[in-house]
Amino acid sequence: LSLTASPLIANGSSSEAVAIDRAGTSLYIANGGSNNVSAFAIGANGALTELAGSPYPTGRGALSVVADPSGKFVYVATGRLDTNDIAAFSVDSVSKALSPLAATPYIAARGNPRSLAIAAGNKAVEFKSHFVYTANALSNDLSAYAIDSATGALTAVPGAPFAAGAGPVAVTIDPLNRYVYAANLTSNNISAFKIDATTGVLTPVAGSPFASSLSGAGAITVEP
Repeated sequence: LSLTASPLIANGSSSEAVAIDRAGTSLYIANGGSNNVSAFAIGANGALTELAGSPYPTGRGALSVVADPSGKFVYVATGRLDTNDIAAFSVDSVSKALSPLAATPYIAARGNPRSLAIAAGNKAVEFKSHFVYTANALSNDLSAYAIDSATGALTAVPGAPFAAGAGPVAVTIDPLNRYVYAANLTSNNISAFKIDATTGVLTPVAGSPFASSLSGAGAITVEP
């Protein structure tokens, strides 16, 4: 690693999470202290330029951010004190600036949503987003929403939320969009679910939850 020409970029306070869009042209940061999300254009040399209007308000405690694989939407989980929401934004196709979704800028989640993941379909050439899942640390479950591919609006999946272990603080989806995994901080194990590709409904995998050999499982990912 080597620093770019401008290695230090001013940002909001208490940055909790970072995401890059699939095209590799935009970077988003969830700022838990300043209650907003910052957005930057990524230059050819890796340098960052803040986008017009950034940072964008999200509600109290922006804890996680995810970029839709189609490049059309950005979602931010907020989970401090009185907020348990998902802030939804559309991405301008030219300027890449964010705007709150007109129909549903805030979607109610469950207790203390800490992590977001998007299932983008299981066909190799398909980049349309289907479902979004949140790990809810206080209510010990996962919320699930279907994504309207045209508007980005979220609708609760039937049967959601789905019970996880105690204190799920992170969620991830395998690259083929077949399974969802949640890291349970308090019960120190991993919940595993199979995704219904049509409805988004989650079904526990046989043997779930799976014990973790280390204490305090706070993050999770799947190798590609």
